[in-house]
Amino acid sequence: MAERLGEIMGCTFREGYYREETAAWSAELLGMDMYLYEWHGLRNRRIYCFDGDAGRNRFTSYVSRENVEYIRIDISDAMIDLLESHGGGTWQRPTEAEIEAEIAYAKRSLRSE
Repeated sequence: MAERLGEIMGCTFREGYYREETAAWSAELLGMDMYLYEWHGLRNRRIYCFDGDAGRNRFTSYVSRENVEYIRIDISDAMIDLLESHGGGTWQRPTEAEIEAEIAYAKRSLRSE
């Protein structure tokens, strides 16, 4: 999956970690850190999560400056359309029930460590 998404997006995924704890494929795209990892959703079904972060470490020199605002723009729908239109499979935003199931899986995982 990481290879297919990398071809579509024009980047290379490498082994890494999401939030320093979850094994993931990671890449950089347009200044964003992108992560692809397997997780568990509703009924403990295995799913792929694809997440991005603005790479805030790149902006640390601006943090102490006055009048600096960060604007958050959600590009989820555009990414879903891009991936689907280029053969990247079917993606969706998680529902509230799916998010709750993913959180429950994370809690179970932490207890088992």
